[in-house]
Amino acid sequence: MVVGATPAARGGESADGRVSAVRGGEVSAARVGEGAVVSAAPPAWGGEGAVAGGGWLAASSGRIGRVEVEVTRRYTLAFDALANLNAQRADLGLDPVTMDRDLLEHAMRRAAESTVRWGHVRPNGREWATAVPPRHKERWWAENLAAGYPTASEAMDAWMTSSVHRPHIVDSRARSVGIGVVAVGSTVYWTQWFSASAPKEVAPAPDGPATTAVRFLTSGFTLRLRAEPAEELAVGDTARLVARLRGPESFKRAVVAAGSLAYAYDADGVARVSGDGVLTALASGDVTVTASVPGAPNLTASVSVRVIGGGVGAPAGEGPVGAPAAPGGVKAAGGASRLTVRWRAVGGASGYTVAYRVKGARAWKTATTKAPAHSRVLKKLRTDTRYQVRVRTVVTAHGTTALSRWSRVAGARTR
Repeated sequence: MVVGATPAARGGESADGRVSAVRGGEVSAARVGEGAVVSAAPPAWGGEGAVAGGGWLAASSGRIGRVEVEVTRRYTLAFDALANLNAQRADLGLDPVTMDRDLLEHAMRRAAESTVRWGHVRPNGREWATAVPPRHKERWWAENLAAGYPTASEAMDAWMTSSVHRPHIVDSRARSVGIGVVAVGSTVYWTQWFSASAPKEVAPAPDGPATTAVRFLTSGFTLRLRAEPAEELAVGDTARLVARLRGPESFKRAVVAAGSLAYAYDADGVARVSGDGVLTALASGDVTVTASVPGAPNLTASVSVRVIGGGVGAPAGEGPVGAPAAPGGVKAAGGASRLTVRWRAVGGASGYTVAYRVKGARAWKTATTKAPAHSRVLKKLRTDTRYQVRVRTVVTAHGTTALSRWSRVAGARTR
């Protein structure tokens, strides 16, 4: 089922003919599996020179937080969608539309905003049309959104089979388009903007990471904080603090750029945290790090990190002075939903920690084994998936635990 948003003046009827509650021109989208779509047009829909509002507030007011969200801009998918779109128009005898420089940039911004609040109301509570570039506000325009579709053909199929999205795509007035596509992990967010204004052509840019500043109404939002790759470190190790933000109308959690948060921690001698969210372990002990959102001091999240080892530091990744040797010869072999990890035994080891993750993922999971065993079977993994593994030595003596640096990373694919 696909549900579309239409201007309040047109009623707000969903694609299956049922009337849904309209909030500032938005109808909440029903989600089918991983994909969902919504659509909007200006309140004065239908005539040339239709201009939406004047920045009217489409949601309740409240405290405004400010963060930067991390996404991967997918220009390749955006231009794939353009080719698909023009093929659909050609089949109907319509002129092609051209990717417009300004609409492309602003559509990329809207796609990034939709990772925080998914729908036609922007995260700051204002209507979607307040993001339209000034040059295009003098002519007809419209917005289509989608989320959860990994390819351009799937997103376009969803829009073209929706009674409220298709009219924007096949409208004869459209001359310019901006298609914003961003990914957060494996989830892809899509934005289409159409305009009757003459386009300023733009060439595809390379895909790559980007950050987008977002102001948002904080009511109902939660923040989650993790230390990656692990929340147990040896002296000299570093961890990256990763924050994720989710609100009542988020499709999934948005990834917040670490440098856009404020940090406080309760044990200066155990660890230090840089402004860009990198935690460095200094001495054995426990430390709790709290991150807060600028402009919203009550929106916080904390993570506890344990540092194991002596108080003599060493360069990041090298382990503390006197630390045990890292395991060598690490190999992984894939099986049915499992991996078998083997390594050479380290003299004096009490046990080992095995870290594993899907290749390309940020977070590692861990499993432990006691010496003298020097292998571990990891079960209940995803089938036909490439995993990465690494191992480190644990030595416990006289009530003190020391960790080696991590071994080199090995990999294998499950069946």
